[in-house]
Amino acid sequence: MELDYYNMNANRSYPVVPGVIASTNLASRAIVDCGIVMGPDSEFVPATHHVKLARISKNADEKQVDLEFASNAPGMSGATIKGSASGDWPIGTIVELVAYIDGVANEALAFGWAALNSSEEIYAHSQADGWLDVDASIEPALVQGMNEAICTSIDAYSEERTTISLAPKTPHAIATGMTGNVVVGDGYSTEVIIEPSTNTIIISASPGSGEGFFDGWSYATGVQKCSDLIASISGVRASPQTGRINMSASNGLVITGLENTLHFSMGNTNMFCTDGETE
Repeated sequence: MELDYYNMNANRSYPVVPGVIASTNLASRAIVDCGIVMGPDSEFVPATHHVKLARISKNADEKQVDLEFASNAPGMSGATIKGSASGDWPIGTIVELVAYIDGVANEALAFGWAALNSSEEIYAHSQADGWLDVDASIEPALVQGMNEAICTSIDAYSEERTTISLAPKTPHAIATGMTGNVVVGDGYSTEVIIEPSTNTIIISASPGSGEGFFDGWSYATGVQKCSDLIASISGVRASPQTGRINMSASNGLVITGLENTLHFSMGNTNMFCTDGETE
């Protein structure tokens, strides 16, 4: 690696690991920075697999630079990560990268970007035009592995406190290997709770939560049934659309809930009529 390269990039993460370039230093002249995302199909595991700049070419007459990266991840067998730039860019440019296998682009394998040095610096380099084989390892901190970082399928399990039956209270599979668009919504006595800090979706089951209607499940003896829950209050029945019992108060009347009990009380807003009598 050349001193001027480090001086030009004092505030960057050096994209090429020092001392690994064989046969040419065009890579150190050309690539200023980069970022590569290894998709789930690549099966890339950080600290086990790596990404290398495999080939680089320049064509001063056509004013074009081509890059090819490779990885030893299992899913990258026969695939390369490619990108190119052309034209004049005296102060540098960004090249978009994407993995190709059998001539077809596949972002599920890999994608990213590379920042190139000025075209004048690259085209004026003493190396001949055309493809040059390179063995330049990319700084591992600049390669992000998505193998276990994104959700590709969903498994649903019950929790230990499930009491729908008298069977042992151990988690059991409800559905496994769900893919595609999975829609989760509230239902009768269930509520969906999203916890962004832990990237978790919790489906909480408790009487009165959520919206909808009970579905006539059969329950073991002694277990609370959906039909045991409140179906009406003073003749007010649940909404046919949501399954909820909606109650509202007029001026001066306040409804509060405390320990599963509704409390009706006189408020202090518009509670007196003009003649001094309470409503």
